[in-house]
Amino acid sequence: MFFLPPSEVHSNRAYEQGCSYTNVYISQSQVQGAMLRLTGSETIPDFPVLIFDSDVHSSFLELCRILEHSRSRLHRETAFLEFFAVLVERYGAQPPSKPERQLRAVKQVREYLDAHFDRDIALDELSRLTNLSPFYLNRAFGRELGIPPHAYQIQVRIARAKILLRQQTPIADVAFRTGFADQSHFTRHFKRIVGVTPGEFHPESKNIQDASPIAG
Repeated sequence: MFFLPPSEVHSNRAYEQGCSYTNVYISQSQVQGAMLRLTGSETIPDFPVLIFDSDVHSSFLELCRILEHSRSRLHRETAFLEFFAVLVERYGAQPPSKPERQLRAVKQVREYLDAHFDRDIALDELSRLTNLSPFYLNRAFGRELGIPPHAYQIQVRIARAKILLRQQTPIADVAFRTGFADQSHFTRHFKRIVGVTPGEFHPESKNIQDASPIAG
């Protein structure tokens, strides 16, 4: 893996047998912002240009996957910080906050996500709420509850959706009222967590997409 800082002169060479690769271009301000959240300083460590590290490789590929497929702002921002956290843990670290402060922060975030489950919440918003670094807040939340904030928010949304479906609310309305981008996005997450589609969960809920076509 190559990690090139801004303005670094470099060249590429193609091999006869061919190759494939993934590039992500990140602005200097974005990297400085990540460092500020992780270490309290905008100083960018001297990361090596060539990296032989399976953890870094895995984190980078996971970041690419999430940036390409996830619609959750909280999910994307978390993955971005997690990638740089892997680098920072090897080339610079920040002393962790006191455990009691982290526990209070987790409780605050959990209550906030419960109350605002239908909103597209940014990681910075949770950081300002708790006065805790986004990175350490995300780590503390995952350590206490077993899942990161974005996954917890989806769980809350699905729990609320099940209540609405039992009330025979149309599935498209349920998707909108629980904060999902659209009905297909909602259905995908619902089936992954519950094991069945919303229509299968409560057949009396109206779902025009599941209606069988009338033979002509």
